[in-house]
Amino acid sequence: MRRALRWFSWFLLALLLILVALLMLLRLQPQLALGAVNALQDGVALDSPDLALELWPLRVTAGTLEAVTATQQLDLVGLDARLDPAKWWRQRTFWQVELDSLRVAQTGAVTESAGGPAAMVDLRPYLTFDALRIGTLTVEGDSPLALSLTATQQEAKIDLALSVTLPEHALTVDGVIEPTADALKAVLRYDLQPRTDAQLTASGEISGALRVTEAASLAIEGGDGTVMIDGATHRLVLDEGTLVFGPSAAIDEITVTALRGRYETPDWSAPLPFDISARLQDLNGDPGYRLQTSLAEARLETEGRWQSEAATASGTLRLAAQAPHPDIPLTPFAAADLFPLSMNATYTAGASGLSLSEWSFDSPRNRWQGDLALASAPALKIQGTIAAQSLYLPLVGDSETGEPVSDAPPEDIAADSMETAAGQEETAPRVFSDEAIDWAWLETADVALTLTAQTLALQDATFEDLRVALNSTSAGLELAPLSAVFGGGGFDGSVKLERAAQVPVTDESEAAEAQAPAAPGASIALDFELDGVALEAFGVVPKEELTGGELEVDVQLATRGASTAALAAGLGGTITVIAEDAQLMNDMIELAGSDLVMETLSKLNPFVRKDPTTKLVCALAHFDVEQGVLATKNELVLETSKMEIVGNGNVDLGTEKIALTLSPNAKSGVGVNVGSLVKFLKLGGTLAAPRPAADAAGLLKSGAAIGAAVSTGGISILAEGLAKRALNAGSACVRFRNRRDEPAAPAPDPAPDNATG
Repeated sequence: MRRALRWFSWFLLALLLILVALLMLLRLQPQLALGAVNALQDGVALDSPDLALELWPLRVTAGTLEAVTATQQLDLVGLDARLDPAKWWRQRTFWQVELDSLRVAQTGAVTESAGGPAAMVDLRPYLTFDALRIGTLTVEGDSPLALSLTATQQEAKIDLALSVTLPEHALTVDGVIEPTADALKAVLRYDLQPRTDAQLTASGEISGALRVTEAASLAIEGGDGTVMIDGATHRLVLDEGTLVFGPSAAIDEITVTALRGRYETPDWSAPLPFDISARLQDLNGDPGYRLQTSLAEARLETEGRWQSEAATASGTLRLAAQAPHPDIPLTPFAAADLFPLSMNATYTAGASGLSLSEWSFDSPRNRWQGDLALASAPALKIQGTIAAQSLYLPLVGDSETGEPVSDAPPEDIAADSMETAAGQEETAPRVFSDEAIDWAWLETADVALTLTAQTLALQDATFEDLRVALNSTSAGLELAPLSAVFGGGGFDGSVKLERAAQVPVTDESEAAEAQAPAAPGASIALDFELDGVALEAFGVVPKEELTGGELEVDVQLATRGASTAALAAGLGGTITVIAEDAQLMNDMIELAGSDLVMETLSKLNPFVRKDPTTKLVCALAHFDVEQGVLATKNELVLETSKMEIVGNGNVDLGTEKIALTLSPNAKSGVGVNVGSLVKFLKLGGTLAAPRPAADAAGLLKSGAAIGAAVSTGGISILAEGLAKRALNAGSACVRFRNRRDEPAAPAPDPAPDNATG
């Protein structure tokens, strides 16, 4: 009887221990027990030949343990978990856990399961380990990693050491967790170093306290982290902040309150302060969110909802900024152009693209309302309508070279500086690339964008009534209309971009060319006309440097090709630019001397250095374009009241070579002998490296001949045929228009019909 009572007492004690263990599991994680039951129902295969369970004191050991489900396999090696109830009852360290290795591998497709509430419990009573050691943890799947963790409690503090090996980085974390009467205080240090040639490193420290009552709260007491990206140092400092997870029994809301700090980088003269408050709700469904962020003098607010099935966020956005951080670059804008600014929009954002509706933007020089949708997958999509009261886009010019303009007269140009080495031309960089462009997106592009603006300012040039429409067509894209009122005149144009089969340009016969294999490409047609626009309206030159004058532009071009080089080589059409009746200050031409063309013209015109102003009678540039060759026959002209500089030659976009001869012609009656100052010049080189070139045809005539021509009233000039148009009536622009507007010669009459009836 005594023996039976003793066994019955052991049975009651074992049952009590099992109940206590179940209660602990339920308190730690209410879903854990339910998950275990569900796992058994789904079928879990357990295999552990040396699993041992001791009930007093509670101890579980297993040399190896394997658990296999339909989707995962779990392997444990060297498990030894012990519980000392005597220490537990006295609230002293009671856990001892050792695990040599743990491997988790995904073996099948993960099944979707309904989300349940997360739970947060007070962990302080359970973080009283006598010893905890996990040798290695390996997770096999899309992101394999290796992990080791040790935790040792000494004098009511737990020392943690964690190391994680990632594919490209190694992460180490160490620190101390201190259970107190009402919180768990922690100080953790981290260090992330690259294992390959990755350019990201990070290190820092964060401290805080976790409290669990009706809701769990994490109070951040400080943090300091440094990140190195591509050699640039970024530092993030946390001063304070609170994160609340609640309710603790079923976390369904996270609140961030006053997370304050600053961002620093050595390149900035001052830090960028930030203040973040946020709220996430309904975490177990499609969560809603609200975010308020302050960065320096900018404030961003957004609220909306995340749709998990569609992987998109939708909501409203409000941005207000009074001034920028002094070290954030705004180029090409000035701070006064953009600030203060405000923006409001309703948005939908996801992996497939972004859409904005009820979109408004307001700043000192930009103000618009409209809708816009952008997407790149599965096809390019640009749709929207934007109506602007004002738009401002500053233009960025080339950086100054800092090289002084030579004051040497034109005849002092050294011959060796004008020579073009053939080897240099061959090795010079090219402007156009032979690399084929992927035009496949044209087949599926969905574009319908309309932009209107009451005013558009490009630097100091102001356009009114701007109208732009970009739409998909059955074959590609069409930009039409492209129009605006500008400078007393206006412009109107269109661009068509369509899919096309590109036939390689060859020197072979048409039959062979027709048989050449076709490559996918595109065809482009440009039709643009600008008429009656005052030169002053462009604002490129200050009004005190340029007065009067009108500009006329007529461009009709078409091409096709698979690369930019092929498009350039196949270009055909006409280009005409005419400017008339302007007064230029000569110091303006001197200031423009860094530009090759203006420098060349200033060298050819001796009056630039003698007269304060230049009367521009006509500036003409007319090119006939065929198979990528821009050719002009004495229709590249700069005519002033005293000089006429005539250009002749071509620019080959296929070879990218320039061959233009500039012939300066002094008008008769100028009263100045300029023969010793004026020469002929040839502009050569390539598009990437143009330069004055030696005149191989021997056209560099002596200045004395031109001087004699002036003294004889131009008779000798006419005799040599060097400046035939200089003495013609009317300006070069007038002569060009007369030729252009001449009626076409009538077609010859058809041959008489000699047939008799």
